[in-house]
Amino acid sequence: MKRYLKSLLQMLISMAILGVLVFWMDREKAKWLLQEARYGYLVPAFLLCVTDRFLMGFKFRLLLQAISIRITQMEMFRIYYICSLQGLVIPFGVGPDLLKYWRIRKMGASHADLVAAILTERFLGMAATACLILVSILFLVVRLSAETTILFVLFGILAAGVLVIGGGIFSHAFRTRLLDLLRVRTFSRRPRVEPYYRAFARFEGRQRLLAVFWGLSFIEQLIPVLVIFCSAHALSVPLSLADCLAVIPITTFVERLPLSFDGIGVREMSNVFLFGLLHVDYDTALTFSLVAYGVFLASLAPAAVWAFFEPLWVEPVSDPPRDPV
Repeated sequence: MKRYLKSLLQMLISMAILGVLVFWMDREKAKWLLQEARYGYLVPAFLLCVTDRFLMGFKFRLLLQAISIRITQMEMFRIYYICSLQGLVIPFGVGPDLLKYWRIRKMGASHADLVAAILTERFLGMAATACLILVSILFLVVRLSAETTILFVLFGILAAGVLVIGGGIFSHAFRTRLLDLLRVRTFSRRPRVEPYYRAFARFEGRQRLLAVFWGLSFIEQLIPVLVIFCSAHALSVPLSLADCLAVIPITTFVERLPLSFDGIGVREMSNVFLFGLLHVDYDTALTFSLVAYGVFLASLAPAAVWAFFEPLWVEPVSDPPRDPV
């Protein structure tokens, strides 16, 4: 019950923030921007959103194959695509993961292995996000300041952050010391935790797989940058890719905080503030931010049709009829 109340509160926060943003917006200017828009730029934005779902499924399938869980790429894409749509209406912020777990578990996958794969996916995704945010902050400071000292300090922080994250993922010795320092190994011996720890151990020594997964995660998280770039150019806003790279990774991180429903309101507020630092006016930034989110929602429409004709549930397997003789 408390979780549902939390989700209701998040919806109210999203509605309140978005309502305030739209109230202060020059709606006549937004209307003019939409009337003069070059909607052809939204086609690649739409395709990028769909590609994002495909890439997510492709990455997770790599982890599943490493622990001997077999599933076709098309089925994995279908699961991610439909779960992304259904996850919009499931509270707690982990809707897609729950649906994905339920579907693949029904196909016979081990509970411990599947949870380990999902947590590994999340960890490597957060590692890629952390690296991209460091790059984003560097780009933002470069756009705002010409101070050489600040740039050198930020570059040092960026390099150190990447080395720490990379060491945690790819260096067995570094990871062992970190686990000992955090007393994770002692915790892992508890009866209810040990099966998950053993499942995680199945990825030990697969540095190449983890490196490929991390690289694909980094590429995947550049897709929202390209989507906002296309959306801005559809409204004839002359943003560069560097401008988008300086803002969108930070916005993506902020919108994932458990403050609002699906990041609505928080995402637009962050875009308005950060693009404002780059001299994009309030009304323009809010308009193309809303257009980009509209393209994302539109990209999930085919998932609704797919889910209608091919639901995700698995039909129970019945025994073959026996010969009465």
